[in-house]
Amino acid sequence: MTHFDYLAVAYSIVISLAAVRLLNGLSVAFAKGRRYWPHALWIVFVFLSSTLVWWNLWSFREIDWNYLSFLLALGVTALLYLQAAALVPDDPALVQSWREHFFAVRARFFVSLGAYFTLVIVVTWLLLGMPLSDPSRLAQGTALGLAVLGAASDNARLHQVLPAVFMGILLTAAMALFIRPDAIAP
Repeated sequence: MTHFDYLAVAYSIVISLAAVRLLNGLSVAFAKGRRYWPHALWIVFVFLSSTLVWWNLWSFREIDWNYLSFLLALGVTALLYLQAAALVPDDPALVQSWREHFFAVRARFFVSLGAYFTLVIVVTWLLLGMPLSDPSRLAQGTALGLAVLGAASDNARLHQVLPAVFMGILLTAAMALFIRPDAIAP
């Protein structure tokens, strides 16, 4: 067993916990009469982001691992879990209004989303050697800026647009970078 094989288990467990939490809330969040579509789209976004992060794990197979590199990589998955926990509470059936829930957790969700994009930039730069001038940094920087905007603003119209914009960024990244799991490996 290599360091990568060993450490990938912890990475996969945290991603799985986030995915389970999101899937646990999905049917309740999409329930007729209680649904707030921006919130539901954020759940789908974080779930798809989790799958892409797991898929991209293969890019890390050649790293000379140490405890710091492990913590940095694991931090990406931890931030995905924090996003999932903000979007879907422990007992999602108790949520009366997903709109009210979303605006109650909005700042926490967007702060963890911004931290996630910051850490993705750092991890891919330090661990994978992806230059800060890489074209994908434009999408990551845009997402980071939009996450800051989402955390700062309680404008309902803005929050109807943001999940669609982020889904566009995610789908573009998936097609451009992550079709092969080693697409950004050095």
